[in-house]
Amino acid sequence: MKFFVVFILFLSLLFSADNYILVTKATKKAHLNSIYSKLKRVGEKMLYIKNSRSYIIYTGPYGNALSSKKALSRIRYYFPHAKISMRKQEQKSDVLQQKVKNKKTDSENSSQLFYTNNHKSGSFIKFGTGFSSAVSTHSIESGTVKINEPNSNGISYTLGAGYNFKNGFFISTNYMHLNTDDIAFDNIYASLNYKFENIKKFTPYFGLMSGYSRLGWSVGPIDSVDPVSNNNSDSLFFGTLAGVLYESTENFSYFINYDCLFMQHTTNIDNSTATSINISSLKHNTLHSLKLGIQYNF
Repeated sequence: MKFFVVFILFLSLLFSADNYILVTKATKKAHLNSIYSKLKRVGEKMLYIKNSRSYIIYTGPYGNALSSKKALSRIRYYFPHAKISMRKQEQKSDVLQQKVKNKKTDSENSSQLFYTNNHKSGSFIKFGTGFSSAVSTHSIESGTVKINEPNSNGISYTLGAGYNFKNGFFISTNYMHLNTDDIAFDNIYASLNYKFENIKKFTPYFGLMSGYSRLGWSVGPIDSVDPVSNNNSDSLFFGTLAGVLYESTENFSYFINYDCLFMQHTTNIDNSTATSINISSLKHNTLHSLKLGIQYNF
């Protein structure tokens, strides 16, 4: 008999309706955006009750305990202290239901309060332009070599295409061109990036780059009628970048980013004569860029 009573109670809990999950609490409205993004990643909507001190975040309702437990296992990836709330206090339940009825949940009003296009999957293309500077170092190996210090600063252009993943990562392939009065860089590279939680329409991101760089000279580094020099240079490189995306519309975003490339470009300079050996090298090891651009999301 006792077993039968316990079994009936278990079934009543297992299949009871209107279960919710108490996710977390937030003291500021600005925090809701981050919470909403995390819940959306695991396929859950967000509800909240506002009191005088904080926002109490829920998700649901769930028709039975089994579905709420499955949802809880996903939600605890981001919110380890989340728990199932049976919502037996009628007054609180009525308040929450009123939110659902009148507000249509925050996920349905995302265009006003939450805008999370940057965490949706899909392809994109982008164009950017900005200021770039390539640091050079001249080293004399033998004799005396005087060079015309190259102008290594100028306006750069970048074209790229890539793909956004739902988990915040995105990849891209890119082409960059920098042309100064004396030298030109042509870089082809790939990048792996991660977007952090967006704040309103601003999304910070960080990335790693790797690719191939070609350095060409428009004006030689030395004054000579017939210099014996290998002016052009090829190099593999790696780099880092950091930036911020601003979502203008569902399809268009603007970005600003800084990137730093670490290269090994070496221009060998040989200005030897019949009576003296004059050899040196000019190295370009880093390239810094600050860019503004626009991105179109498909």
